[in-house]
Amino acid sequence: MIGSLKGRVQFIEDDCLVLDCGGVGYELRPTAAVLQQAEEAGSAEMDVVVHTLVRQEEISLFAFASRDERSLFRLLMEASGVGPRIASLIVSQLGQEGFVEAVLTGNPVPLTRTKGVGRKTADRIILELKDKVSKLYAGGGRKATLSQKRMNSAMLEAQEALLGLGYRRQEISDALAMLADQRDAPVDTLIREALVRMRMRK
Repeated sequence: MIGSLKGRVQFIEDDCLVLDCGGVGYELRPTAAVLQQAEEAGSAEMDVVVHTLVRQEEISLFAFASRDERSLFRLLMEASGVGPRIASLIVSQLGQEGFVEAVLTGNPVPLTRTKGVGRKTADRIILELKDKVSKLYAGGGRKATLSQKRMNSAMLEAQEALLGLGYRRQEISDALAMLADQRDAPVDTLIREALVRMRMRK
């Protein structure tokens, strides 16, 4: 099994990335974070974490920017009706923090924004994985970047609004984490202050 690869990007085509590792081109199915990493790397070498999926008719390599991404992908694959393509899309769309947030709050809406995930599938994912997610991410195991205990309804609303403006979930989370002492502020204030902090970091 291939667990990781290091090489230079040969080309990116549709949802496929080919990584040249010592003269061998590995065809990978990357998450959004890997694609961004590939664009930033340019001609330099990059590392990816890999999940090797072996089926009777094919061997597929799914690439992730971190072991946390791969762990989330593998967790999603445990849910009924969730195949590797959907699992990879959810990882790209929500990331670890967004997924944990959706499951622990029982909110299927963020999941349904992923192509191919309807309300029934989203509800099933939450139902089947909630206990595991709670143990892994909220019970002393790995934790999301911004704890749910610090995310009240106003901050969640501000987060959704900023996602709608096209900002990445991680940069939104980082900005909102800086506003923990203002979490009781109005939504518009949280949005304005988060925008200031995100622009300052660019």
